[in-house]
Amino acid sequence: MAPEQFAAGELTAACDIYAFGGLIYFMITGRHPWMGLTGPQIYAAQISGKKPELSEEVKSKLPRGLFDVMTDCMSVDPLKRPNRTVVFCRMAPIFFGPGFHVESDDFEGMC
Repeated sequence: MAPEQFAAGELTAACDIYAFGGLIYFMITGRHPWMGLTGPQIYAAQISGKKPELSEEVKSKLPRGLFDVMTDCMSVDPLKRPNRTVVFCRMAPIFFGPGFHVESDDFEGMC
């Protein structure tokens, strides 16, 4: 849950981007980013700037750039999170290789 949802702030697509960062964390670890914490503890961790941690061993096994995408998506400030196009453009080379070309009009010319 994005920090602004706890604070009853404006809910925007940035909340979905935050959730996507959490989903990446879950796919890497098999557990929820803030597992074992209560709602107030999660909010306190988020607003203090904490992000879920991964061991150096786990990080060293990730595709280059994936950890950075995850942590950028989970930025406390919704204005500092990448938008969906930036996320796509950063994720595509991670999974499809650096020469990946977008065949869709939806993203053509954006990456």
